[in-house]
Parts: sequence; C-alpha cells; structure tokens
Amino acid sequence: MKTRWAIGSLVVVAMTAAVGVPTASATTLCEAQKETLCPAGERYNVPQKIQGSAPAGVPLELIFGEVTVKCDESKFAAETKLNEGVGKRLKVEIGVWSAQHKGGECETQAGGKCSTTKWTGLPYAEAGFYATINGLGTLKVEKGATIEVVCGMVKCIYSPKASLELAFIGGLAGEAVLRASGLTLEKQAGSNIFCAMTAKLEAEYAISEPAKALWVSKEP
Repeated sequence: MKTRWAIGSLVVVAMTAAVGVPTASATTLCEAQKETLCPAGERYNVPQKIQGSAPAGVPLELIFGEVTVKCDESKFAAETKLNEGVGKRLKVEIGVWSAQHKGGECETQAGGKCSTTKWTGLPYAEAGFYATINGLGTLKVEKGATIEVVCGMVKCIYSPKASLELAFIGGLAGEAVLRASGLTLEKQAGSNIFCAMTAKLEAEYAISEPAKALWVSKEP
C-alpha cells in the first residue's frame, strides 16, 4: 500500500512539472517588456554598463529644513556584476554618482553656493536590481549610500535608515529612467547642528547606456 502511494505521488509531481506551474525566478535586464519571463535571446549579459544623467529641467534636489540644494548636472554610472539566483538580486556596482550645477557648484534655492555636494564612499558594491512586474523594478542601494553637502560653513551628511531604493521604469531606447522621489534620508554624525534631522531626495536619470530598449525582468 505504501509503495503504491509513493509511486502515485511521484506521478503527480511529474505531471505538475510538465504543465509548467510557475516557479521563482532570477532577475535580469531584458530588451523587451515581459509580464512573465525574459527569454535567453533577449537578456543582457553580465557585466553590462548602465549610464544615465539628469534630464534638462529635472535637477537632483536635497531638501532639508528650509533649504533646497539643487544640482542640474547629476550623472549616474553602474555595472551589473552577478545574477545571484532565484528570488535574489542582479548585483550592481555603482561607480559614478555625481552632482554639479551649471558646470560647477550646486546652489540653494536662494542662490547660495555649496562648495561640496557629493555621494561619498563610492563605489557602492552592495546594490542590485529587483524585478517587480511588467518590466518595472527597483535599484536598491543596500549599503553605503551617503550624500554630503557643504554650503558656506554648514556641512550636512545624510544617508538612508536602511536601503536607498530608486524606482526603475523600463522603456524603449532612450526612455528608461531611474527615479528617486521623496526618499527620506537621516542626519549622520559629522553634520552641523543647524542641519535638519531628515532630508528628502529627488532625482531622475534618463538611461543612455545601453542605448537599446531596457527593462528589468525575470529569467527562468
């Protein structure tokens, strides 16, 4: 009786696999928008460079207290490093994350100059893409993301409480973007007493490399 039950169970397992019940998948960059899985011929290989810059009229903004620091020439560059497997991230290293304004110093909303506005501790090796649905996803910086701004005699340092998550919106060639919208950062040691306890980050990067269509998807 036990033997018959065991054989029957194996048959059920085999039939289940044959009809293709969905399983957990790894994350990949894809050349096509996929609601389910990205086929092998449309996946970007690892490593793959990813570069972007702030579109005209969309500056990086760091808002703390009554101060808004604007940088209209923010750039971003990273490279995929490792597909970590089923249900995990596509690991990314961020090597460039710059912030300038009109070729020089970033400015406050009142026109004050900020001698320093920079992401410190680059490269950020603990980051990765996660697929969500329909070609969309997030780029999660899981360690290290810290921004420092010095305006006059005031230095403020901010980083997220945990990870820093940028939304990834896939698109056709030249349409994919990374976006930080109202992300909350917390004041860190070394900041001036006049710095607010929290700051908001606003930023957007139009992806220029790869130059083809780009989506975050899943692979079998």
